[in-house]
Amino acid sequence: MGAIINNKQVLIELEKNTNIQIARDKVPNELAEKIVPVFETNPLMFRRINVHALTSATNAISATIYTTPTDKDFYLTDCSLSVVKDVTSTSISSAITIKLKDGVSLNAMTLRTTSLTVESGLHIEKSFNYPILLERGSTITVTNSTNVANITSTGIIFGYTVENT
Repeated sequence: MGAIINNKQVLIELEKNTNIQIARDKVPNELAEKIVPVFETNPLMFRRINVHALTSATNAISATIYTTPTDKDFYLTDCSLSVVKDVTSTSISSAITIKLKDGVSLNAMTLRTTSLTVESGLHIEKSFNYPILLERGSTITVTNSTNVANITSTGIIFGYTVENT
């Protein structure tokens, strides 16, 4: 008897990548002498982005970019923030807010602008060296802070989901 495969994600990938007809054949869950598994040595570094979302918020309003799934883990890999505002804007900042796995909310990025000036084309991007695990069922939002203004900010996120075993 060979070693048993207990990782659900590996079994799902095995089924998808080998095109096994599950109505007719069983997905192997055991390694035998003739089966040579090939795995990435660090699979978290080679995950494929399967989530890309964006939204815009105007004036002092918060908008949801993405809500993380409740049944699987979501890892944030990249985000960007763009801002356009008019001359009447005062006390301006825009941010993308996330909630970490341990329940702590924080700004993944913040963009501050100059009061009483027209600004367009303001843009920042951030790629995380290590993907950030977010709390299940939490929202990723873009928020503007302003006293008086016409401002629009756009938040974009990239990440991936992982099935748990």
